[in-house]
Amino acid sequence: MKALFKQPLTTETVMEGLNVQFECETEEDSSSVQWFKDDTPITFDTENVKMETLPGHIYKLSISPASLQDSGRYRIEKNMIRSEAILDVKEMPETIKQMSDHDREEFLKATQSGTSKRYNVRVMIVGKGQVGKTCLLRRLMKEQIDDVKSTDGLDIVRKKCQINVDTGEWDLSTPGKDPYCIWSGQNEQFADCGFWDFAGQKEFYATHQTFLSSSAVYLLVVDISEEFKEKTYNRMIEESYDSIGEYIEFWLDNIHCYSTEVDDGSIQYNTNLDLNPPVIIVCTGIDKIQSAAIEERKQNFHDYLGKTLSLSAKRRHLREVHILSNEIPSDYGEEFERLRKDIFDKARTLKNWGDNLPTRWLVLEKEIYTKISVGIYTLSYNEAIKLAMDCSFPNLKQTTSELDSFLKYEHDIGNIIFFEDVKDFIVLDPKWLVDVFKCFVSHQYKRELINMPEWSELEKKWEIVR
Repeated sequence: MKALFKQPLTTETVMEGLNVQFECETEEDSSSVQWFKDDTPITFDTENVKMETLPGHIYKLSISPASLQDSGRYRIEKNMIRSEAILDVKEMPETIKQMSDHDREEFLKATQSGTSKRYNVRVMIVGKGQVGKTCLLRRLMKEQIDDVKSTDGLDIVRKKCQINVDTGEWDLSTPGKDPYCIWSGQNEQFADCGFWDFAGQKEFYATHQTFLSSSAVYLLVVDISEEFKEKTYNRMIEESYDSIGEYIEFWLDNIHCYSTEVDDGSIQYNTNLDLNPPVIIVCTGIDKIQSAAIEERKQNFHDYLGKTLSLSAKRRHLREVHILSNEIPSDYGEEFERLRKDIFDKARTLKNWGDNLPTRWLVLEKEIYTKISVGIYTLSYNEAIKLAMDCSFPNLKQTTSELDSFLKYEHDIGNIIFFEDVKDFIVLDPKWLVDVFKCFVSHQYKRELINMPEWSELEKKWEIVR
């Protein structure tokens, strides 16, 4: 008599690092069973895979813990009858992998109540002042540039959009609406795209390090009508550095500090592989060049990049070069569309693309966006606890470990500012901190500082005297 499966195998989805079991029950029969993974027989137990026969004709396959390599199709056969199911092991976000063992455990516990994918695109716009960074952002958003002023300090522009993860199409249909209100209704069909517009003046470079990230696409903006020449370190340290070449090398040096592609020692190091974060060079000002000289200028620029960066590791961050005009976008409409596509394509190569996160973490993240949309930019720790309780975080009266892990994760990816030793002051929107920076750092202070001894002391000693 052939065996019948009274309880067949069921498909399982689990986060890597958690344990998973396949279990089935057969009719009474003394014949043996055979387990398979992707049509290959599982013939013996291994360090993390164990086969068991339990009383009552119950057969169990345990994987402890599950890894990405364990994903696949599992099957059990008995007397020519089979039952099969799929195991889908989701990858732990790279940021979580870099956190402490305790935080990873809290994350794994939270995933057992359900996970969702989160798609996020962060675009850092950097470069020399007055080269058209803010105008470029406006043009990418299909907005006018008539009222654009030079960015003072660091500005995290609240001009955000969503991108369809299947088609790559940008949704720019909600002009004037608070972007955090849009984000609070996000779903897995769309990627949230946020732009960080950095000031180009040297006075602000020290503040930039607070906000640079390895999980971002960088637009390095230069004015192609300006002179480009090789840098000299003496000029960069002792004098101003205003040529295209000097700024390109300066920013690539900074971005290279956040390189994420490293040799793990398991294979021979390949010096031709791309490095993340990706950098797209955007050349503005092509309209300033006479028509007859445009092609020669383009070729000279590409030749310059090849000559100066060919032997440098930081060249591996470079992906594309786009040459366009902010002033006459109608002539470069196709180039702007190609740039939008490149931003999306490069964002998909980052390790945080499609992160699998606990569903309740994403619910709390949306609640934070809602707070920001109504003008609440900071929270006390007690207020954060109450917000987390509303989002189904369990056992917060006994322990806040999971909440702390969530806040540290959000801090590490740059969404909030949170420090464990200053728990009671949580900055929900980094722009708030930027506005604080602007109170102390500006290139536009003039007469208002005359006869202010505090600022004189700040200039001399870099100390604020009460």
